[in-house]
Amino acid sequence: MKDYATEQIRNIAVAGHGGVGKTSVIEAMLFTTNAINRLGKIDDGNTVCDYGEDEKARKMSLFMSMCPIEWKDTKINVIDTPGFADFVGDVVGAMSAVETALVVVDGSGIVEVGTDNAMELAAAAGNAKIVFINKRDKDNMNWTATCEALKEAYGNGVTPVYIPIGKEANFKGIVDVISKKAYIYNPATKTSDEAPVPADMEDQVETIREELIEAIAETDDALMEKFFEEGTLSDEDLTTGIKSAIKDGSFVPVLVGSAAMNVGIDTLLNFISTYAPAPSVEDGVMKARVFKTIADPYVGKLTYFKVTSGTFKGDSRVYDVNQEKEERVGQVYSIFGAKQNAVAEVKAGDIGAVAKLVSVQTGDTLTNDKSAEAFPPLDFPNPVYSLAVFAANKAAEDKMGPSFQKIMEEDPTFKTFRDQSTGETIIASLGDYQLGIILEKIKKKFGVEVTTQTPKIAYRETITKKADCRKRHKKQTGGAGQFGDAHIVIEPNEPGKGYEFIDKVVGGAIPRQFIPSVDKGVQDAMSKGIQAGYPCVDIICSVIDGSTHPVDAKDIAFQMAAKTAFKEAAMNAGPIILEPIMDIEIIVPAECVGDVIGDLNTKRGRVYGQDTLHGGRAVVKANVPANEIQKYCIDLRSISSGRGKFTTTFDHYEQAPRDVAQKIIAEAEKAKEE
Repeated sequence: MKDYATEQIRNIAVAGHGGVGKTSVIEAMLFTTNAINRLGKIDDGNTVCDYGEDEKARKMSLFMSMCPIEWKDTKINVIDTPGFADFVGDVVGAMSAVETALVVVDGSGIVEVGTDNAMELAAAAGNAKIVFINKRDKDNMNWTATCEALKEAYGNGVTPVYIPIGKEANFKGIVDVISKKAYIYNPATKTSDEAPVPADMEDQVETIREELIEAIAETDDALMEKFFEEGTLSDEDLTTGIKSAIKDGSFVPVLVGSAAMNVGIDTLLNFISTYAPAPSVEDGVMKARVFKTIADPYVGKLTYFKVTSGTFKGDSRVYDVNQEKEERVGQVYSIFGAKQNAVAEVKAGDIGAVAKLVSVQTGDTLTNDKSAEAFPPLDFPNPVYSLAVFAANKAAEDKMGPSFQKIMEEDPTFKTFRDQSTGETIIASLGDYQLGIILEKIKKKFGVEVTTQTPKIAYRETITKKADCRKRHKKQTGGAGQFGDAHIVIEPNEPGKGYEFIDKVVGGAIPRQFIPSVDKGVQDAMSKGIQAGYPCVDIICSVIDGSTHPVDAKDIAFQMAAKTAFKEAAMNAGPIILEPIMDIEIIVPAECVGDVIGDLNTKRGRVYGQDTLHGGRAVVKANVPANEIQKYCIDLRSISSGRGKFTTTFDHYEQAPRDVAQKIIAEAEKAKEE
């Protein structure tokens, strides 16, 4: 591949809902540019970008991949991203490395959640957006309805620039509204031949061109003034205005084609090379952002980066601003699907990869100037689905932690941690599908076999009324004895206030040095619970009296006396189980709201907010017990046909209903017996 100046580079992230044909569009782009000599198919498992065994088996993109394309003196770095919601972390990373999002939709006439996610993530990254309506050759695809749905969802700036000629099996080309020229696909050349606009489309072209001119005029005050004065815009003003408006995000052009037929792909490439913005680069020292790390089976850890200034050279050293470490750089690569093609350097605005950087993480800033500032951190979504994981054998126990650590390096949306409340090792991600892939990966790649189960809920226990108890611990074993005597009073504290210990002993009934022993004994008893073994919270304990022994008084004896006193007092103080309540925010198509609320009601949820969003979508806000939504990602997928998404945060603890509490206590007793 020849050298390209920064202004000749276009960086594109292809994003959108699952199943709309993103990978197929890229495959057609590669075929059109002669980078490959035959069109691969997802079903055949032979596309350039879906090269992983997991992807071939499931016939879907699971991970980010990329390939550079050369087209008319332009280098287009194309990044393929997954459409399935569980893998949106790779979309976040890709958006940080590009200037333009190519959002692929089908012509079904609706705005799907994957489209919404892609548009939102592109906007958050400050990227230009181009929409490509794929599958024009398929039955029951409605171009007009799709354009209207996009405009309703994202505003009047979303406007067609290409109109399809024909539909379904008769789809054969497009009309360029900007130039008012038709282009008919020629299979022999894999490109389109210019032709007159079909007579029956002339009125449609003029109408849409007027809409386009108005949309562009609205993006710039000077153009708006010209439009009012002259009633239109010149071709030069229109072209300049389109470039500027795409770059600042005020205009979203809509293109059309068919990846399967390879129709509209060359015109898509023409549009990208002409109108998509080139990278904005800075002057000064070399600086690059890491947007993906992969554990490659052949070259080891592979780090993908985008250079924003200077030149990233092989056989050099770089400084990781985030980790505050210097790393040795060996061979630098240009990535083409599963292949790493060696290059000497990567210039500003371009994308490359390097192997075997030890400490570098996704989102890190690499430079040759230790005083350089780090890029802002990437905003990855928080996990919403968790499993407790247990090593299947001793060998797996030793390798489990390091293996999960490597997965976290590859995927920042995956987390593993030790839950101190339950003692379980937890793995968490954006969904059950993602965790399933990860568990398969650690088995195949690292030889780690594990078992999983639903995580324990971090319940708490407390009391509802005042109670007291006095206990004496006395032990004589022939040698030094043990003696401790404590009278305590416990009562509820305000919710969230935690534990308080008050010394009310007078007259030295308990020597000063043993008062902390009473406190320690009570806290130890609280940590083991009252009815179900869960930690106690929000309790005030006062020690009011006791007695001592001149010889046998011991720290451990006062601890034991206090512990026993607490257990008995707590059982008489109206003990209750507290369950964690989560705040959940759910975004679904408006027609799913009734089903969502009905489902939340069956989960003891309390809906406190509901609002309508753009594009026929709605948000539902509720408080729901954590125990009821441990598998909510699966439930919501079923309710919304995969078109919903949600986030949860801990809100508060509250008393569990009697039947729920009885079940929790029974399960705890059963576990104790086992």
